[in-house]
Order: sequence, then C-alpha cells, then structure tokens
Amino acid sequence: MTAGSGIALWSLWLDEQSLKESVSIFSIDGNVLAHDREFSEAMSTASEVVLLGNPDEPCVTDWIDHICQLRNGRSVSGALLASSRGSLLRDYTNDSLSGLIALSLSGIESSVTLAHGTSALTSPFVVTKAVGSMLCTIGGDSALDVVTKVLSSVDLDRRAATAEDLAVALLEPETDRVMDVYRVLGADRTTGSIALSHPVITDDRIAFHRQDRYGPLADLEQSLGGTRSHGALVFSCGALNPDSELVGAGEVGLLGEALGTSAYAGIHAASVIGPGTGTSGLCSAPFSAVIFGRSHH
Repeated sequence: MTAGSGIALWSLWLDEQSLKESVSIFSIDGNVLAHDREFSEAMSTASEVVLLGNPDEPCVTDWIDHICQLRNGRSVSGALLASSRGSLLRDYTNDSLSGLIALSLSGIESSVTLAHGTSALTSPFVVTKAVGSMLCTIGGDSALDVVTKVLSSVDLDRRAATAEDLAVALLEPETDRVMDVYRVLGADRTTGSIALSHPVITDDRIAFHRQDRYGPLADLEQSLGGTRSHGALVFSCGALNPDSELVGAGEVGLLGEALGTSAYAGIHAASVIGPGTGTSGLCSAPFSAVIFGRSHH
C-alpha cells in the first residue's frame, strides 16, 4: 500500500526467485482480459488473490464480481480506496494508471488479513465468565481488577493514553495467534466487569493489547472519510470456521469505529456469507469483514 491510503492490509515476504515463480500481477482495464486464458486460470487456481482497485473506475466492481465467479468461493481479498485517487495503482515505469490490479499468489503460504494495529501488553489469560460483550472474570479474578493491574505496570506518563487505547485480543487456542482484537469500551465498577466491542465466551484465550495510534489504522477515518461521497470498499476473506458464531464477526471492529462518523452506507461482518442467491459474486465469497461505500452497497 502507498502512503496516503492509511491502511496496511497485506504482508507478504518473498525473495526474488519466489516472486518470479509464485506471484502473477495483472493490470485490468476495460475488457482486455475478459476471455484471457492465462488470467482466468490464474484467478481460478491461485492460493490467494488480492485485488487493489480505484472506485472511480466504473467497471471495477463488475471485474470483482467476475473474479469472484472465477474463484468459485475460494479466497479473494482486496480494497477499493477512493482517497488514494489512483496513486495506489500507478505504474511508475511509464506513469500509467490501472483501474484494478490483481495479484495471483500460488505455491506459497500467504496471509491476507485485516491489520489490527495493536501491540501486546500481557501474556495470555483465560476467560472464566462472560455475558455477551461484558467480560466479567479472568482467571477467577474480576476483569476490572485485572485491567487495573495491567495498567499499573505501564509507565505513569503513558498510563492514561494506554487506558484510552486498551483492547482485548482473541487468541487461537493452540498457537496463541491473534485472531481478532476487540476494543475495551468501559467498565462497571459495581460488578467489576469491562465492556468490549464484541462478545467473548468462557474459556476463550485472550491478552490485553494497546491500539497503536500511529499504526496503519490510525489515519483511516481521515484517509477514507473525507468529503468523497462514494467512499470505499475494503474486504478480507479466507478459510473460516463455518461452525463458529464469533470468528470473523469482530474483525471489522477497529475499522468500523474509525468509519463510524463517516458518510458510509453501512458495515456488514460475518464469519461466512453463504452461497449467493443473487448474481453478485461479492455475496457468495466467504467474507470475514466487509465495509461498503455508498456506491458499492
């Protein structure tokens, strides 16, 4: 991503040889690639496809639909960023712009996820009681007592800012990998509970994190909000657990809060959006988080 987009969505480390073997980049303009065999095969067989588009181009969402159909339900991720004004998609070798760039990733392990923009404050804890979005006890102690102890370990001059930026990371049980991050919204002194931006359940593994004010999501509202009415579309999808009611539903939390005061049509988040009943490929891919700008809802 380029400076000015305000988002870091993808991280991919490649040496020069693996780049040649594993990544194909397609610049999509008009209908040039509509019946291109190499393009169709790359889109349908890749382990990951990342799409970067300019929403000012009228055919971009049609192309995303077409690529979703080629993917046949497999992972598709990407962004349409109005505020980038196309600079994201500029080819500096010939100073040309593309409406949509498609990256086809094959034969490598790649991760396409929404950036959380947080840093860990604690080692893992286990939730011993939670009611919806209220986190009641952690390891048998009241959640508020645990938070107070966490904040007491922070330097005094940073404590107030850390309390304001406090978040809870949901961890994968076996690996402690961060799956999601939920903002701490407040506390109930009477019960000793804390309120989160998304529910957790008993036996969830969590850790306390601090949101990075100066990280990739820090200027999201400024970058995507602005005065441009057609907004932006940001999406991330992958292999999700269809039996889970929670996985993926909170990934949009920080993004949603940043966009909460912006002129957007709405936010939809779900662990899986099932087979599409309409014609849109965007409705049949297994999205984990979707943000729609006005012209893309």
